[in-house]
Amino acid sequence: MKDNKPLVEILSSMETDDLAKIIELFSRQNPELEKMIRNAAAGKDATYEAIKADIAAIKKSRRFYDWQNRRELYEQLENILENIRINIKDSDSAVDLLVKFFALDEKCCNNCDDSDGGLGYEFNVAAIPIFTQFSQEYKDKEKLTQIIYDLLENNHYGCHDGILKHVGELLPQENIRTLMTRKFSHDYILPDLAFAVNDAPLFEKLKRQMRPDGQLWGEAFYEVALCYLNYGDAKKALEFADEIDTNHWGYRKSEILETIYLKIDDKNALKNLYCENFFRSPSEDTAEKIKTVFGEDFFKTLAEQKKEEVHNSKQFSQKDFNFLIDYDTTENIENYIVQHNDNLYGLYFDASDLKKIKKSCSPLTQTIIIRVPLNYYLDNAKSKFYSTAAKHLKTLDNLAAEIKDWRGVEPHSEYKKKLEENHSRKYAFWEKYR
Repeated sequence: MKDNKPLVEILSSMETDDLAKIIELFSRQNPELEKMIRNAAAGKDATYEAIKADIAAIKKSRRFYDWQNRRELYEQLENILENIRINIKDSDSAVDLLVKFFALDEKCCNNCDDSDGGLGYEFNVAAIPIFTQFSQEYKDKEKLTQIIYDLLENNHYGCHDGILKHVGELLPQENIRTLMTRKFSHDYILPDLAFAVNDAPLFEKLKRQMRPDGQLWGEAFYEVALCYLNYGDAKKALEFADEIDTNHWGYRKSEILETIYLKIDDKNALKNLYCENFFRSPSEDTAEKIKTVFGEDFFKTLAEQKKEEVHNSKQFSQKDFNFLIDYDTTENIENYIVQHNDNLYGLYFDASDLKKIKKSCSPLTQTIIIRVPLNYYLDNAKSKFYSTAAKHLKTLDNLAAEIKDWRGVEPHSEYKKKLEENHSRKYAFWEKYR
């Protein structure tokens, strides 16, 4: 029986000798784990010096990590971070080591092919929670403010972007405002600092200054709207939220408009937003929101309108099909799929989709849908999916016996005969089928 207790709790309850044997066994297979354990056992000063030496080793190295071995460098960086997180207890030493870690950005970027974005992850994602933890414990906030200023100012490779993004968690607001009085080489820093202290008027002003025409653009409308919302001015936030480009930022626009309408208690606007979202992309999440705020009866009326729209459409939509599965009758779903039978090739239905279809749809509807991935696998010789394709064909064999009226759809006997003719040389598939 699986023990669902946290791993730390399980380890703490084990006998010391048993735990030591397990760790020793895994340490033989993982030199970095052994190194980490020895560092932890060596004491505070020795651990600090060992981590410092690991950082210095990367800085001095002349090795270039190409795409085949770049993972080695990533692992070295990860081990340094884990060593700091686990073995360094005082915030002063931890921050000092992390500053040295962030200073590796130039060396790493020049000596590594990180076309997969791996270095960005190590510096801007993996390191940030650790830096946040120790920064919050760091007592000398003025000194920390200078440290963060230096890191932001010396961000020539984008590896310190995560610090700017999370500066509101690293420093108290008064220290961020002190930081804002300093001169920066990069013009994107001050707006982000203003955002961190929720100074919406200043944030808007600085965003406008970033363009010669003084106009906002693209994502900036969303950012300014969000800043005004955090600032406490929901009506001002609405002015900018309405300007967000739906084509490029539709989800974000919908998300922030919902928050604003709830904040200002505009039920009519909220109803229109939910209806628009439901008609554009029906989902269970939106359906539940409509039911919760406006009731079951209103949702039923809306669902009937959506069903009518779907059945009158000349184009097949997988989102609409999923909607019908949730809210329409088996007969109507079959009518829809038969109508669009010739427009399904290339669509993707995963295992959960097929499970839902099996539960809610007629044998004919299931047959039409299951043929889609089966045809794709065989037409494109996707041999690694032949086992799945064989299972699909066996399912079609069973479904065929339940279908009395094929409604113009090619009967299974004819469909199968064509498969045998067109794919007769795909022996691997037929072996799995038979």
